[in-house]
Formats: sequence, structure tokens, C-alpha cells
Amino acid sequence: PTPPTPPTPGGQKRKRGRKMRELSISAPRVNLPSGGVLIPVPFTDWWVHGHCAYMSMEVYYSPYGLHGVAQAVKRSARRECVHCNQRGASLFCGWKQCNRGYHLLCAWKAGCVFGKNPRVLCVTHSGVPISEARKLSSEFLSNIRGPLMCIPDHTEHAEVPLPARCGTLVVMSLGTFKLGVLGTCPVPVPVGFEAHRVYWSYTSATHRCVYSCYTSEEEGELLFTVVVGDTGEILQQRGSPSPIVAYITRRV
Repeated sequence: PTPPTPPTPGGQKRKRGRKMRELSISAPRVNLPSGGVLIPVPFTDWWVHGHCAYMSMEVYYSPYGLHGVAQAVKRSARRECVHCNQRGASLFCGWKQCNRGYHLLCAWKAGCVFGKNPRVLCVTHSGVPISEARKLSSEFLSNIRGPLMCIPDHTEHAEVPLPARCGTLVVMSLGTFKLGVLGTCPVPVPVGFEAHRVYWSYTSATHRCVYSCYTSEEEGELLFTVVVGDTGEILQQRGSPSPIVAYITRRV
């Protein structure tokens, strides 16, 4: 899914006329699918077709909408469609090592079969005749329901936690910010914060393990809890995590 380039005013009329004639000839024989309505990608100037985004490899769907659309746009800009040899291919055959990429309408024309798992099978690996594959794929697209809107990749919802990752640090929840005391200063503190990090183990010099950090509120103070993955040791400290960090660093 890539932003369409507006044609020149002179060529727009001729191109639209060719398109209308093509559809009028094809319509009585096949049900040509649509890429879906254009929807914006948050924090960018991109617009994508809803069905094209829905069927892209990186994108997954939740009750809130489509996630991972920005990554699909970036990668598709570098991949060519095997049907039209133009860039912007975001659909890929899900058969083992097959790397055939398509635009949505090109995949339909080429006889790919659309589904849930895998999302796309090329004509070579589906084993379905092209005419039947087009019919099945059109039916699948027509049954897509729900909000086809792009959700920012780092938006968090309480019901559906979306982890944010930076290197070996994975933040599962930012928690709820409340006014508390950190050290001796009154500051907003995150109650319910949860994060996991892969770091060197202090029991084996050649291994790493997962350190899990949680925050909670106890008697009006912020309580930091760190669980050491390979030993199961639980480290707790009120007010500030600095003593825990110093202990782990010293042991490592």
C-alpha cells in the first residue's frame, strides 16, 4: 500500500476512460474486487486502501483496527510485484520458502487465494484454478468486517496491551501515573509499570537471563519489584530502584 500519485490533468481523463471501459467489459464475467476505502496512516502523510492493508503480511487485526500498517508501507516500497513488476507489493505467498509478492488486485488477477491462515497462496501452491480462486478471494474480501482504521504502533489500550520494545528492553505496561514520592521529592510515579529486559546473569559469566520489573503502591509509597529469571530471586525496594540496580550491577 503506497500513496497514489495524482496523474496530470490531461492524462487523467484518458486514463479514467480506459479504466471505465475495462471494468464495463469485465464486470459481467467476474466480480473484480476493490482495494477498499482509503484510510490514513497516523503520524504520516500516507493513505492506504483498507483491504490492501488488511491483507499485508506485517499487519494484524484487533477490535480497535489494523496494527503494523506503517511497517508494511515501508517494506512494500522496496518490494516488486511479480505480476506487474511495479513496487509496492505487500501481499506474499504463505507457502514455506515462496517469496512471491503482489499488490492486492494483482494477486487477485494472478489467481491467488485469500484466506485467514495463510492469508495468501499463489496459484502455484494453492492448487485452485484461477477462475475459482478469483471467486473465493472476492468472497473473502467481501466478508471483511470491523473498523478498518490504522492504529498507531505505540498506542496502548488497557484491554489490549501492546508492548513497546527498545533493544533488549520490552515495556509491557506504563501503568497509571499518580502523585507519589521518589526518594525525597514528590513526583508522578507509575503504579502498575511492567517491563522485561535481557541482561547478563550474575550466576553464570557466559549466560544472560530476563529481569522482570514491576511497580506497585504499598502504604502510599512506590514499591519496586525485580524478579531474576534464572534464579527466581525477588528483589524489592521502596521509594527508589537505585539499590536494586546497584546490587545487580555489583553481582554481575
